[in-house]
Amino acid sequence: MNTEAFRKPDSILRPAPFWAINDRLDTNEVARQMADMIRVGLSGGFFHSRHGLITDYLGEEWFAAMRAALQAAKEHDGYLWLYDEDLWPSGNAGGQVAGMKDEYRAATLNAILVAPGEPEPTLHEDQALRACYAIKKRDRLTLLEAEQVPLDTLAAARHYERLFLVRTYQPKTGWWGGESYANLLHPEAMREFIRLTHERYYRELGEEFGKRIPGIFTDEPQVPSASNGFAWYEGLPDRYREWTGRDFWRDLPYMFFDGAEARKIRLLMHRTILRQFLEAYSKPIYEWCEQHGLQHTGHYNAEDTFHGQIVCHYGGIMAHYRYQQAPGIDHLCRVAHNHLFTVKQVSSAARQLGRKRVLTEIFGVSRHTNTFEDFKWLGDYDLVLGANFFCPHLTWYSGKGRRKRDYPPNWNYQQTYWDDLKPLNDYFTRVAYALTRGKASVDILLLHSIESATAARRFGVEVQGQVQDNARRTPLDVPTADLRAADELDALMRKTLDAILNAGYDCDLGDEGYIEDMGRVEGNRFIIGEMGYQVVVVPPATTWRPKTYELLKQFAQNGGRVILLGELPSELDCEPAREKWLELANHPNVRSLPCAV
Repeated sequence: MNTEAFRKPDSILRPAPFWAINDRLDTNEVARQMADMIRVGLSGGFFHSRHGLITDYLGEEWFAAMRAALQAAKEHDGYLWLYDEDLWPSGNAGGQVAGMKDEYRAATLNAILVAPGEPEPTLHEDQALRACYAIKKRDRLTLLEAEQVPLDTLAAARHYERLFLVRTYQPKTGWWGGESYANLLHPEAMREFIRLTHERYYRELGEEFGKRIPGIFTDEPQVPSASNGFAWYEGLPDRYREWTGRDFWRDLPYMFFDGAEARKIRLLMHRTILRQFLEAYSKPIYEWCEQHGLQHTGHYNAEDTFHGQIVCHYGGIMAHYRYQQAPGIDHLCRVAHNHLFTVKQVSSAARQLGRKRVLTEIFGVSRHTNTFEDFKWLGDYDLVLGANFFCPHLTWYSGKGRRKRDYPPNWNYQQTYWDDLKPLNDYFTRVAYALTRGKASVDILLLHSIESATAARRFGVEVQGQVQDNARRTPLDVPTADLRAADELDALMRKTLDAILNAGYDCDLGDEGYIEDMGRVEGNRFIIGEMGYQVVVVPPATTWRPKTYELLKQFAQNGGRVILLGELPSELDCEPAREKWLELANHPNVRSLPCAV
């Protein structure tokens, strides 16, 4: 490590806050604020549309202000980072994408259960019927016999209980200028998002891409869920058949009812939706940025828990980090107790992918009462767990009116301690320099058990014809949404991770998608991408991927150490495999230990 470079690190390593662009923009004031941010030890900021903006988003005045900020950055050795949305979450270009075509609107496929003799459900203008099944035989929640009913012969099946599947668009709201959120599973819709946003920035400012404009922030992209339905895109049935070899419409009822193959179907359906999210959104943006000299950074929604990841992404958040040159997270509030898992997911991915920078959007919602001591311990927490690029939340362009209520603390000239921030920013920058010089040395890998949770997730149904009187009530034997396994497995993972780190060992998390594509065994080392491990810890879970099992077996045979926690797994991709797991457990290099919350 170069001592002089440590003392005066490159300004690209300095924190870059969310610069809340929230008023009518004046080019002189924009340039002044950019220079002032650099003066107090920041590198510049992410040019982020926020509540209160009067200047047209991506209009002439907007770009004039950005050019003024760029000129100030050049003069003072700073950087201007882009932000890819008008407000958030990303993917909609301020409502323009969803406003183009109804099929570009975010949607769910919702289940409605109708009793025998009841009429078909009445649909509103944002709904359309996609399938109907006659439930011929079931034992409470277990579906024993069902038959898909052609949509032009619905009356003939009225004497059966029926399951209707209804495409439902997300509502239009003022947040999106009278439009709904966009469908991030729809490839054409996301191409429009890139055209309206990324390509517009390239036309206006492309000469600075990879120079004074290093990258672009994506903020909380997500796909919808409902208690009685999952994220929908009209091409999903074809993708499911292509990627699994199975019939989507035949398997569909088992997203809501139990049955012999229900867990396998749910596992495959969740994998399909997550992969479609990657193929339509994350991967194209990553590739576009790679081709145009930008770092794709930012964070995805609900990365903190199994529950949030499954509801908003239909699988593990680490899958998205493959498609970010600088993967990132959000550290909200003045707390850390629930954040350990979040930082370790992204830092593990970065190590395995060979990415040097790990962003943390930090300090948001921690309020104006933060002290410098608070800023330091919050920052240290993320630094020690592997983050090294700070995006402080928030730097208000203006604090007029309600703007001053925008998720403080505020790091700008309106703040009393603004002129005293440089030593803190110097500290964060120097630690970031040190952390980006070498390569982490980590011996322990903790496998990520989220796929067992997706296999166990059951969606509920809406019951039509519910009458609250003595004549008829909602039956007790209808499916309700069940995500209990996600919470249970999440708690076990956190307890295990916490125990490893508190014992003084570092460890990485192992996503099974990474293992599928980048996993191998070399001697007595379990390899994922650019990292190799000597110990693999398998947390409690029912099912794992076949390749994960085969690599664990080879790893143990080669002298690697495997620790199986809790009850022994019994499946591979939700197929019975008890004997295989018993064989692994009996190997001399494998230890089985109890684990409970």
